[in-house]
Amino acid sequence: MPYIKTMSSHSPADTRGYKFLHKVFLVGLLLKGANAFLELVSGLVLLLLPIATLQSATETALRPLMRLLPEGPWHARLERLTASITPEGTLFAAWYFLSHALVKLLVVVCLVKGWVWAYPLSIAVFAGFMTFQTWEFFHGHAIMYMLLNIMDVFLILLTVNEWRHAMRLKHLKTA
Repeated sequence: MPYIKTMSSHSPADTRGYKFLHKVFLVGLLLKGANAFLELVSGLVLLLLPIATLQSATETALRPLMRLLPEGPWHARLERLTASITPEGTLFAAWYFLSHALVKLLVVVCLVKGWVWAYPLSIAVFAGFMTFQTWEFFHGHAIMYMLLNIMDVFLILLTVNEWRHAMRLKHLKTA
């Protein structure tokens, strides 16, 4: 792997602080890759399972929670969730999960390979995800989108740090 080989070199640009941030960056990439894998599996499940099976599974999974919740906004929200499983919605969700998964996997693989052009691409992709997630948060009020945004902000900052480091190493090799 060129990325690991390049980053393990003992150049003057390597510092203890960088090595720590590099490890955090790799953990972030691992988390993004795991998230992409889960989205890929979710998208395939939505595409392959019949609507009736999805509705039944959702109702079965939510039934214990609905018994615990008193009548109110959360109870009504869960009822709407089970009633909202439609062929169109399922197809959209499958497309959403699969497209996000493929883009994330592509970005993660390119970053792990250490391809310098992948750094600005990944920053743009993560910023695009953040824009969409922010829009979804303000329209759907799902806190999960803001948590994903926090992770993306840190990953963007770590990616900028990696990009700068890669450019320093590139400059040292050509000098």
